[in-house]
Amino acid sequence: MYSVTRDRQKLLQHIDALCPYPVPAATRERWLDSVLKTDPDRAMWHINRAFSHSGSEIGVLVAAREGNPDPFNRSDREIVGGMLMVFTPEPPTPVMRRGIDLEPIILNMILAGDWLKDQGFDPRAVRVEKVDTPEVMAWEHDGVPYSGNPDVVVRVVPKTGKPLVIVVDAKAPADVNDVPYDAYAIQVDHYRWGLEKHGIHTDLSAVGQLDLSGWKLHLTINDPASYAKNVKRIQEAAGFYHHHYLSKGILPDWTMREVMALSDDDPRRTDAEALSMRYLAAKIAADAAKRTAEEAQKAILDLFEGDILPKSLALRDSGLVKASTSEKIDEDRLAALFLKITGKSELPQKPVTQTEPDWDIVKSVLTAQGVPDSAYMKQSTRFLTPTGKSPTAIVFGELKESTAYRMATVLEAVASMTRDAEDQLALMPVPEKKETAKRAAKAKPDEQPTAGRPVEMSIG
Repeated sequence: MYSVTRDRQKLLQHIDALCPYPVPAATRERWLDSVLKTDPDRAMWHINRAFSHSGSEIGVLVAAREGNPDPFNRSDREIVGGMLMVFTPEPPTPVMRRGIDLEPIILNMILAGDWLKDQGFDPRAVRVEKVDTPEVMAWEHDGVPYSGNPDVVVRVVPKTGKPLVIVVDAKAPADVNDVPYDAYAIQVDHYRWGLEKHGIHTDLSAVGQLDLSGWKLHLTINDPASYAKNVKRIQEAAGFYHHHYLSKGILPDWTMREVMALSDDDPRRTDAEALSMRYLAAKIAADAAKRTAEEAQKAILDLFEGDILPKSLALRDSGLVKASTSEKIDEDRLAALFLKITGKSELPQKPVTQTEPDWDIVKSVLTAQGVPDSAYMKQSTRFLTPTGKSPTAIVFGELKESTAYRMATVLEAVASMTRDAEDQLALMPVPEKKETAKRAAKAKPDEQPTAGRPVEMSIG
């Protein structure tokens, strides 16, 4: 962890050596201090990727340049602001953490090759090999810096015929899309382009989505005809933002989206305004309170880190807050051990309407192979508040009722601050709406991007 002055100075020197944009020294220092506070163990990682167009973000710039919305509501201003160190890296969201945690499992499924059945091939007649790729890829095109690292590159080798090299990006969405987002296709083609810039031949690119409910990998091969077009889209967008914004050290305007409003004579308008303000004030207060509670909870966990707590440990003499520790299965670790022992990426499933892994069978297989429970069990600490009819439970309930009564005053204070903020927003100048010609409007019918369409994959 970088926490001492000497290490901070070294990191600043590394930033100075890498940064190709006119970023003020004070901005660089503020950015680094934020990273050292929120994600110190990955400070060097954040620095090394800050100034180049990466695969995970290039899709945002492509969409903005072409006048299309980003599926995850990111903006070109946020991406450019991150590269100019105006905006600091945010901690991974729960959705991002899910993708990070599940990535090894998805990669094992890709290498297992069961997805080939959906492409019309017998997995037993085709060998899937992992292709070694550079640990870090960086390249330039027309003076614009790029970077990226594919999740996995595989070589599909049939018993007869020509092998195919496929670049695959792993995703763990809440819901699998039959046609993956265009941003996903752009991302994996970005990696494919980087590989070819590094002398690694590829034939196809694909997006692998893990269906969490069915625990099955859905692999969609991009239309081969879309690859060259996607690379041109990447080059055009990155070049535009590099020359017009990044090299000048300025940010694009926030994108203003058209918002419909209820008409003045709509009978629902008065109630909608009052209820929406109540919701807004309560949401702001709830989020602030949740953040405070989570910070306190994390501090307590740090305080007792490594300790196995008793069934009920009073954290306050009154007993209003207790903590306990119990063992629970680390499912990712258990699945990884099952794959290692059996060589099977598909877990046994329970025969229920909605399939889910049968962890009892998984554990029995590992037990038969001499794997101890301790290899996949982990400690889980929870916090308890009193329930039932005990004196502490009664007092706790009364506190909640009293808080609900006084919450009206809190919400009115938050509502007042919110109205002030709305008044300030009303005074801000509204940027002129810029007409951005959509790619779809200027492209010929046979030139439309076709990323994500089902394609026929032939081997031979």
